[in-house]
Amino acid sequence: MAKILISPVGVGGRFKNPESLDREYQEAQYRIDGKEYTSRFTASALCQHFQLDGIIFIGTVRSMWEEVYRYFSEEVNLRQSGNQIQFDEDYWYSLATQIDGLDHRSDLSELDLARVNEVLGDRSKCILVKYGLDNEELWNNFNLIFEIINFLDDGDEIYIDITHSFRSLPLFLFLIINFIKDLPREKNIHIAGIYYGMVDVVREMQNIHGEKFAPIVNLQPFFDLTEWIKGSYIFNTYGDGKLIANLLKEQSPEISANIQDLSEAINMGMAPAIRKQATALQKNLNAENNEVDTTKLEQSPFKYIKADLESTCERFVKRELECQFQLRLADWYFQNGRYSSAYLYLAESLVTYACEKENSQRVEADQKSLYSEEFRDKNKREYIYRGGENRYGNFDRSLSKLYNKVSKIRNRIAHVTLNPGAARVNDAIEKWQDLYQEASRIFNKF
Repeated sequence: MAKILISPVGVGGRFKNPESLDREYQEAQYRIDGKEYTSRFTASALCQHFQLDGIIFIGTVRSMWEEVYRYFSEEVNLRQSGNQIQFDEDYWYSLATQIDGLDHRSDLSELDLARVNEVLGDRSKCILVKYGLDNEELWNNFNLIFEIINFLDDGDEIYIDITHSFRSLPLFLFLIINFIKDLPREKNIHIAGIYYGMVDVVREMQNIHGEKFAPIVNLQPFFDLTEWIKGSYIFNTYGDGKLIANLLKEQSPEISANIQDLSEAINMGMAPAIRKQATALQKNLNAENNEVDTTKLEQSPFKYIKADLESTCERFVKRELECQFQLRLADWYFQNGRYSSAYLYLAESLVTYACEKENSQRVEADQKSLYSEEFRDKNKREYIYRGGENRYGNFDRSLSKLYNKVSKIRNRIAHVTLNPGAARVNDAIEKWQDLYQEASRIFNKF
């Protein structure tokens, strides 16, 4: 496992005087985690602080590649990689002069950075990109930066420095690395931190604290926010809350466990467990519940998705007949693209309706009888599964026809291996709305 820094390189000024080094960054006193480092590159301070194994520099043909070459030849301790290459002033001057004559129209192949790569070492490299002036250049840059994945090894830790270069490039880099991290590949890449050297507040630091330094801040919360966005979307769309649960582990173990359990119940399609876990989560989300400390949650993005979680719980704990709950659950699964679970619950809701309707008429029709557990009677359900419609009189002809239509599609889905030509996916999707509405009409007559 290696620790690799990815850092854009800025353009700097014109190369006017080879004696003045006018394209170099200003030297700054960087401070990170209470330690100070003097450097012209934030990347250098980060390398020293985190003992990094390599740097991937990203820049255009106008970036200060000659300064990267000079600085990392002369001032960075290269003994870790065994690199003892000496600074070549003639090459530095030649490279600076060449870069000064290039612009956004220049082809990337016009600039050879082989010797800069050699100075940086085996786990480092330079990537040339275009300015990103239009969609074609942006997507070309995406492809070039995406090649980073081939340079990394399984388990590598990535540090991102967004201090320098065009303002669009660090943002673009952040999004690409975030995209790479989420790809289902064999390489497990970890984002260790996103750092910004605040050289623009040096004077303020000196005026207020009496010390002239540039804080290096970790913008990891930006990356964490993208995780919250993904987690919220996945939960609201698919009912899978594992990512949110993982983000909440340290802040609230109780609520984290609640969300995890509810997510597993939804994924398994177990209606009683869904109700039970949604009730438990709803209780712990209640601000008046003193059993769970939610103080830390108010300092995280969780407070912005709490309302969505409460809405989901309310959907699953609503007081109603079991058949109505199963029907709503069926439509929820369908609307979220989980068609097999939708048809399973639609078929089950029709059988449950027949059982509950028969029971409500056989027993004195008070509120308690409507919520009896007789819909779980195995013999009743088995009889209806086999096509029975008269023994329990409330499984009438219209319900029987509807059940047969739903059951055929449900069986095709469940037994597709035995009859692969009968799946007819589009047919099942197109018929859903009519079948669901017909079931709703029947249930409304309860």
